[in-house]
Amino acid sequence: MNLLLCSVAIPTIAAESPQTPPTATHAPLTIVQHSDVFRAVDPGASTGEPALDEQGAKTQSRFFVIGDEANEFSRRLKERLSDPEQRAEFRAEQRAALVTQNAGVGRLVGLDPVMEQKLIELLTDQQMEQFEQMHVRPRPTVSDLQQYADEATQRMNALRELLGDEKLERFQDFELSQGERRWVNRFSARLAPAHKLRPDQEDRLIALKHEQSRMSFAAIESWRAFRRPLGPQTSLEDMQRETQRQSRIANENSWRKRQVENPLLEQKAAAFLTPVQLAELSKYQAEEQDTTRRFIEAVRADAGMDPNIPAQPEAAEERPKLIEAQLQIEVSLTVNREPTTVTRSVRNGESFTFEAAQGLIAEATPTMYDDDWVDVHLTYYEEGANGRRRLSGGSISAAQVRQPDGSLATGGSGGTVITGRKGYAVETKVNAKVL
Repeated sequence: MNLLLCSVAIPTIAAESPQTPPTATHAPLTIVQHSDVFRAVDPGASTGEPALDEQGAKTQSRFFVIGDEANEFSRRLKERLSDPEQRAEFRAEQRAALVTQNAGVGRLVGLDPVMEQKLIELLTDQQMEQFEQMHVRPRPTVSDLQQYADEATQRMNALRELLGDEKLERFQDFELSQGERRWVNRFSARLAPAHKLRPDQEDRLIALKHEQSRMSFAAIESWRAFRRPLGPQTSLEDMQRETQRQSRIANENSWRKRQVENPLLEQKAAAFLTPVQLAELSKYQAEEQDTTRRFIEAVRADAGMDPNIPAQPEAAEERPKLIEAQLQIEVSLTVNREPTTVTRSVRNGESFTFEAAQGLIAEATPTMYDDDWVDVHLTYYEEGANGRRRLSGGSISAAQVRQPDGSLATGGSGGTVITGRKGYAVETKVNAKVL
């Protein structure tokens, strides 16, 4: 699952759900992405499919619930895990979901049918163990990143023992596009048997959707909107209202972008889809947009607003401007408790790469604005069987160079777990100044 953790606000945020962004705060913060290959499945759902879609429209998923609903969810799941008959039924649901989520894994990773079934069994066992840890053997309130990393290493070692190094890397690459694969599988299920997608068509459509998702993510504005100062006496209710406002704006902007992006995807797909398939793709995307629109209209109505989405986007805040400057950036990374600190002088927006501990390679890209805030985007790599490969996940450390009164500010810090050939517990701290 993909999570966003905020070091000074709400601890867990659904990355695929733009209507639940990190809470605004007046303190420097780090937004951290924690990636894993497993997705939780609603224990009450008969299909075993996650309730979240790629558009973020179905925000009332079972991934993140709070209060009485969360307690009831956990109680129900603990009951199912504790009773042998219900546990067997629940495991079967998880296995069925993993079969669906990993459709095509044998062909793309290079597994024979026997090895593919062994992989599904191992993934099911690992996912059941995660549910046990979450709901039967709950952790302390304060998370131990190293413990999460060690558990990730154990999972990767088990997968490596089954698959070998090269096929494990292929499987991890396969996992990177799992969301797009689910999207294509849902589309393919709509087609009549005579018009089902061929494997090569599936691969090309997945690649198109993956590129659309990548471009959409790259175009997301800085996380600045979620750290705008609200004042030291800001109440929790005010912060929640601001978060809801930012979420609504993000959803509306996403819906507008898809109005433009979807026809472009269909134009590119016309090169390899039949007219019947293309017509169904257009209908599929239109229905997704309609679902998202109705959700946004309901949110707007609940807020006492005109439910109709305005043609022009609402500014989340006045946008600060990037500055032209030479920066001195200090990045401190502690990887599995081994610290590394590097200092570089670079132009604003220029990336630099360095090797941290445990063989983890980091690429840092600083972007500084005229309001004295700097974001440092960190992307992680490791050397694999076929050369350097990018790992899923990353982090964005946000720091204020100067306080509003003009005094120097300390850097932002936070932590994440990155999974490659093993688990990496990464704690980050950044400092910056203009030269």
